[in-house]
Amino acid sequence: MQDKRILFVHPSLGLGGAEKIIAFLANSFSNEYNVSFLTLKESHETLKLNDNINVICRPSYSEIPIVGKQMVSGIRSLYKMGWIIKDVVKSVAADIVVCFDLRVLLAMNVVRNNAKILFSERADPYENPKYWQILLKQFYRRVSLVVFQTEEARLFYGNVVKDKSEVIPNPALLRT
Repeated sequence: MQDKRILFVHPSLGLGGAEKIIAFLANSFSNEYNVSFLTLKESHETLKLNDNINVICRPSYSEIPIVGKQMVSGIRSLYKMGWIIKDVVKSVAADIVVCFDLRVLLAMNVVRNNAKILFSERADPYENPKYWQILLKQFYRRVSLVVFQTEEARLFYGNVVKDKSEVIPNPALLRT
């Protein structure tokens, strides 16, 4: 096993498509790297992680809006989540943090850490609210690598991600 330490961060290990992919990646990398997995919600884990993966649960995920009437509470909750993630990054000495969730990415960016961040954009950026579009363009500047499912999604961000992005199509079957 190499000395590289990878931390996967996701709200939970539920039944969603992103959860299945991130669990698959964590299991795959755990054969060669020191892997930890941080969940941010208390929930029933429906996906099995390899026994050699250090699983940490630190409930702090919040869906409080960061715009509108609840903006102050929403931003406070992001900072709290960001500090918790930063604490775990430090405690496991992560070299790389892998994330698939926009709120988690935002929280990691408001509270900086020294680990490289790999983010997988799973949503259609054209469908995001305008404030998410603006925030993501800013925060992608700090990300080491962004993975997109389509070339169109990558093109949305233009030069911001030009030299630090990859397209890996979703392996799901096309609907007809």
